[in-house]
Amino acid sequence: MPDPFFLFTSVFERRSEVDELVIDTGRPYQSYILCAFVAHRSAYPRDVHDLDRHCLQHVVEAMTVGWHPDLRRLLAESDPESVLLVENKTSVPVPAWPSSTVILLGDAIHSMPPVGGLGGNAALRDANLLCATLTTVRDEQVPLVPALHRYEAELRACGYAAVRTALRTQRQGLQSNRLAVAGSRAWFRACNAVPSLKPLNLPYRAQARPRAWERS
Repeated sequence: MPDPFFLFTSVFERRSEVDELVIDTGRPYQSYILCAFVAHRSAYPRDVHDLDRHCLQHVVEAMTVGWHPDLRRLLAESDPESVLLVENKTSVPVPAWPSSTVILLGDAIHSMPPVGGLGGNAALRDANLLCATLTTVRDEQVPLVPALHRYEAELRACGYAAVRTALRTQRQGLQSNRLAVAGSRAWFRACNAVPSLKPLNLPYRAQARPRAWERS
């Protein structure tokens, strides 16, 4: 049966324009690879919360026996000081609340698993939406509280859509059904062969387009 875990990787490359910015701060900036080993809780030892960084690294190495040597090397050569255990927690939808001058954005309202890179993007979208909302108030197009009420409605709709997408992506990665795994692999190979299919993997984007009043 397929294993109920997967590896997420992301490459951060050093760029000259960033280097100039970092020089001003006095902190060196280097290229690096971020990787996150995502597994179902049942796949870990029962005492996983009691393990130190080095033991956690050994546990993951043992779980990935049989993986491609390059991936195993990536895990084996990771800095032990960068290893940490994080439980993925997800917010649940809540009903609308009476609007006031206290507002939420980002993880305060729609925290989600860090799968698919939607958490930070959703928070940035919230900030952009809030800026557009306050601009309409500044220009005296809409009173403050009604404007924030519309902001919160959009916040819930798009934020929870991102949560659902992140959860669906995580479940897909943790899938242990052979047919489901084979289907996912076939789909991603097709996307790699036909680039025009790739946007279909981003259902959140379609639900996150600015409304007319945001663009005004």
